[in-house]
Amino acid sequence: LFMCICFFCLMIRPPPRSSLSSSSAASDVYKRQEYFFDQASDTLYYYHNASTGSPPTGLVFESVEQKVLVSFDGSQAQPIEGITIRGIYFVDAAYTYMEPHGMPSGGDWGLQRSGAIRVEGTERVSIENVTIMNVDGNGISINNYNRNLTVANSELKWIGDSAIAAWGSTAQGRGGGNATLPQGVGIDGTGGKQPRGTNITGNVMHEIGLYQKQSSMYFQAQACETTLTHNVFYNGPRAPIKFNDQFGGDKYNSEKLILKSCRANA
Repeated sequence: LFMCICFFCLMIRPPPRSSLSSSSAASDVYKRQEYFFDQASDTLYYYHNASTGSPPTGLVFESVEQKVLVSFDGSQAQPIEGITIRGIYFVDAAYTYMEPHGMPSGGDWGLQRSGAIRVEGTERVSIENVTIMNVDGNGISINNYNRNLTVANSELKWIGDSAIAAWGSTAQGRGGGNATLPQGVGIDGTGGKQPRGTNITGNVMHEIGLYQKQSSMYFQAQACETTLTHNVFYNGPRAPIKFNDQFGGDKYNSEKLILKSCRANA
């Protein structure tokens, strides 16, 4: 189990008005109530929200650098077994929309195999009563071989990409003519390198897809035997639940409440 939370801190001071007169861009800070970074002097100017009073002395801004906060890295041959994460807040992970992406089983999705919590090569991992918020990539990323993973009674909110994404791998198999498929895709899933038996129950997920509009509260590709039950999903840009293919079957989706989805459709 690897766990690391890292921040890069900047001390920021509000600018004197005289220092802004020579820069039209910096002057716009006051007009638009935004910010301006002067690379020459390595100074960030900002406009403080006056409705909250005067800026506090010693104000510190933090820039998040860490993309993955917790990572389980096992394998099909040597899985990590029987781990429970319970009652923890996971806050502030950096964006990953510029990281390498792959194609999960066709369609129009591109996906990265990372998240604030990243899981691969596990059995019976349980994530319970946690809060994941203000993470700019995926909330939970479930990759390749996983068996009977549970996410229960948790809240995922203000997520840059998808709240939970499960994505396995398959092989080309026989057929398909002379085409050569990229590694990890194809019709042959007998190798078992997929999330199976995933249970998503009793969760609340909202305010997702802040950066990646092709996102869902729950997405899966090349995964099967999934149970979604007693979840509440609201405020997302696209379909809140996305089964990208029919791999393996045995999906159960019931007793849910979905509000205000597909808000970014043309």
